[in-house]
Amino acid sequence: MSECEIDLEDFLTRIEKLLSKKYIKKLELYLDSHREPTTGDVVLITEELIAFLVSECKLELKEVLKILLELGLNEKDINYIHRLFSENALVRPYGYSR
Repeated sequence: MSECEIDLEDFLTRIEKLLSKKYIKKLELYLDSHREPTTGDVVLITEELIAFLVSECKLELKEVLKILLELGLNEKDINYIHRLFSENALVRPYGYSR
């Protein structure tokens, strides 16, 4: 998967429209737990963020992928992530299980 930086403020603005205050607070705590102490940047991989949003915040994968696509994640990576998180085991990359 390619590297992609997204603007955290843009991401939060878009994702807040989909989440209740309870889940926004959870997301903020999660992001803070991945903040680099020296730079203040939030550093985590896309798969970690998506897994958190889908499992802990109860968002649909399609909603999260649409936002990430709008923020600059390329279509190849979107397709990979869709396969990775798919309910259908036959479309997942070899060796990945849920």
